[in-house]
Amino acid sequence: MIPPVYTCTHLGSRRFKSRYDFAPTDIRFHMPRMSDENFPENLELVDKFRTAAERYGVSVGQLTLAWIIAEHPDFVPIPGSRTIARLEENAKAGEIVLAPEDVKALRVAVDAADVKGERYPEAMKKMVALDSIPLSEYKGK
Repeated sequence: MIPPVYTCTHLGSRRFKSRYDFAPTDIRFHMPRMSDENFPENLELVDKFRTAAERYGVSVGQLTLAWIIAEHPDFVPIPGSRTIARLEENAKAGEIVLAPEDVKALRVAVDAADVKGERYPEAMKKMVALDSIPLSEYKGK
């Protein structure tokens, strides 16, 4: 399982400590993973990525992108970027070389994580393509 990158990159800044840090008009306020009960538990995985990011002196978003690239060199992550500064920060993730033991430790953390809550609210699922094959079935072709 690839970590909920959305969660890691958005929550890694420590600006968000509860769902009430989002405006009621912010879509994240309504996401099941951001509910009162799920939010604190999902931060546990983010904290593990934050600890590794601090060791490398990079943002949680950069660390997450670097980890995905390290595990899957044939992947092209496409993070959202609202500003040029964020785009440049995300692009620099490709320059980060993670130690093999960190790549493995993050994989262990992700595999052990019990991400709480659905990614989308029930009403939104009908509007989102959820027909991707499981990663375990991907043959790299």
